[in-house]
Amino acid sequence: MRGQLLAVLAIGALGVTAGAQAPPERPRARDLGLAPGVFEPGPLNAITDVAGVAVGHTTLREGDGVRTGVTAVVPHGGNLFQDKVAGGVFVGNAFGKLAGSTQVEELGTIETPIVLTNTLAVGAAVEGVVQWTLANDGNTAVRSVNALVGETNDGGLNDIRTLSVRPSHVVDLKAVPELWGGVTEPDGWIRVAASTVITDLVAHPVVAERFPALVEAALVVGSGCRTRLRLAPAAARRLAAQFDCPVSSIHRPSTDV
Repeated sequence: MRGQLLAVLAIGALGVTAGAQAPPERPRARDLGLAPGVFEPGPLNAITDVAGVAVGHTTLREGDGVRTGVTAVVPHGGNLFQDKVAGGVFVGNAFGKLAGSTQVEELGTIETPIVLTNTLAVGAAVEGVVQWTLANDGNTAVRSVNALVGETNDGGLNDIRTLSVRPSHVVDLKAVPELWGGVTEPDGWIRVAASTVITDLVAHPVVAERFPALVEAALVVGSGCRTRLRLAPAAARRLAAQFDCPVSSIHRPSTDV
């Protein structure tokens, strides 16, 4: 987990039938005068527009049946248990398993990452979040943790009865320094930490100058377009070759985040 990580974005090809006319672009709600909420959206209209918020993923693909994983939303990069954030719960449909919701309703605070996984993995995810919290510096006296874990039933795509998600799949983001490094330029090439938000990536002058395709890919992904996003060494190598970037600078990620 402490190996060097390189997050590289590449735009996948969109197949278009010869002579076919592209469907008209579907208007967004705000284009029609519908503006939910009281604030204007951020530049990317994404959760990571909020300063400090990071999103991590662990994807599990095993054999022909397991297709599941864990997503963690981290409100800030500090000690979340010691520096809690305000939170609330709204129930649209109570046919679900939202661990930790009653304490959030009672106290109005969130003290752990918000983790999402499959229906039968809630217990494993709770254990992983508790382990993560207890291991954080400054939490040696903690004896109660309100892990906040939600779920969705992915049994239509995943062999959910295998119980493939384990506590270890809740990745310890704080234990990987490379995740929080932003955009750096070691040895004359670009390394992008996996928790870097898209606004920081596209604003970096060296990235904009040397890797315009990477900036374009980041903007497409941030806009919510359904263009296929590939996070893979092969895609990174193709992108690097397009701009004469040394292939040796492309490192295989040591973990899936």
